[in-house]
Amino acid sequence: MIQKSLKLASLFSLLIGLTFLFSSCEKGETSLSDDTVEYTTQAIFEIQERGGCGRGGCYEFVFPLTIEFPDGTTAEVEDYEGLRTTISDWKEANPDAEERPSLSFPLEILSEDGELITVESREDLFQLRRECRRSFGNRPHHGRGERCFRLVYPITITFPDETTDIVDSRRELKIAIRSWKRNNPEVEERPTLTYPLQVELEDGTIVDVASAEDLQALKDSCSEEG
Repeated sequence: MIQKSLKLASLFSLLIGLTFLFSSCEKGETSLSDDTVEYTTQAIFEIQERGGCGRGGCYEFVFPLTIEFPDGTTAEVEDYEGLRTTISDWKEANPDAEERPSLSFPLEILSEDGELITVESREDLFQLRRECRRSFGNRPHHGRGERCFRLVYPITITFPDETTDIVDSRRELKIAIRSWKRNNPEVEERPTLTYPLQVELEDGTIVDVASAEDLQALKDSCSEEG
């Protein structure tokens, strides 16, 4: 009986110890998480604002994107969720870092009327941002609302020479755009999306887009809501 009581006492002490340990860890993680969330939110906002991209701007990023961190390391991300996770993980590994990541070039963006634009440098992105008639304002976006819509694949691209290509993913889209640009460096016109097409909104709704005007109207409505 005594031996049984001792075992119960030992078990009870162990449970108390584990509870205290988990509680301490959660407090530490909460403190770090708050800092990480703020850093990550600001970083994504700055990345979008520099190019006038996302829900509040004129353009949408064509993923995958490559971002560069202050320590010189880079990471490729497949979507906004991956962007958020990658930045958060880096911040947790570098808790003292204050400078935020930036975009690597070249990259591709989609205009509000369906043009697929290859951006070769920070200066080119800045120029496109200046042409954007919308303003992000002074306050960052918190939480959701990072993108306006997502293309539903497969989609068809029409190139300036009237040739077309069907792509089944974001990665294939990026490869197709860069390949055509590389083979036609003297052409200033840009590839465009071919209509009709479908896009997925942030809430999962699938929307049919019949024309460039419809796409622009959708982008306008997203920016007004944003």
